[in-house]
Amino acid sequence: MNYNRDVEKFEIEGYLLHSLEDKEDVFAVRDIFKGELKKILGKEIELEDYHNHVKDDDQHQKIHYKLYKYLLTNQNHIAFFTKNQKFFESIMGLDVDIQIEPKFRISRPGKPQDNIGYHYDLDYGNSPYEVSCMINLTDVDEGGAVRFLSRSHAQPKLKTHPVESVGVEKGSIKHQLGVPYLLQRVVDESYKSEMFPIPFNVGEVLCFDLGILHGLEVSNSETTRFSIDCRLKSPLANSGVRQGYYKSLFRSPLAKAAARFYEANPDALEEDRSVG
Repeated sequence: MNYNRDVEKFEIEGYLLHSLEDKEDVFAVRDIFKGELKKILGKEIELEDYHNHVKDDDQHQKIHYKLYKYLLTNQNHIAFFTKNQKFFESIMGLDVDIQIEPKFRISRPGKPQDNIGYHYDLDYGNSPYEVSCMINLTDVDEGGAVRFLSRSHAQPKLKTHPVESVGVEKGSIKHQLGVPYLLQRVVDESYKSEMFPIPFNVGEVLCFDLGILHGLEVSNSETTRFSIDCRLKSPLANSGVRQGYYKSLFRSPLAKAAARFYEANPDALEEDRSVG
């Protein structure tokens, strides 16, 4: 299958697969996580073989959470974007905000509990003006790849209904690791036969509109997928997420000049907010 690699077709396809010009930091984070796993397990393993060494779900959750907190503390994901600024600006424009707390995924073969199934990100308070950027730390084949419903961002949303996520409470470790406490499931499941996988390797990025139906129910691969999902948005776009969810990544000369004006004239900023 030919996957979309043309930024001009992002509007139509709803996703874009791209080989990063600067891959160094992606491989560096991969090596960091291998080192952290060695400290935890007492032996060196390949990320792809993680499932052969960590089979117990409680142990897995503790390891997953520890690596996730390491990522948040060190903000390793930021360099993926700053080192490839021109590419991300080609999608987003010159003014871009970045998610402070990206999602860190570990999907083991044959473990449906490692995935959240098919969903629309828009059902969880986000905006179609936001883009999700998935960066794999392991090469991922079709069996372990996230699947998409073709061009569904440009079609009427399929009807969904809420389903409680068993064992997941708001603010719990599982919730922090990206499992919603209230899942939004598509009612009519006939669409599932049309979902297609997008496999890709370390050093590539998969960007997609939050209005596209996507996800994975269970990995049929023979390897574990480690990936980081980070969202970008325009600072001018409204979003339903909480204050502090995003921070400034890139700014145009005009935005920088405007920031200087408001810094010198704070009353004008308050007036603009009240009018808005």
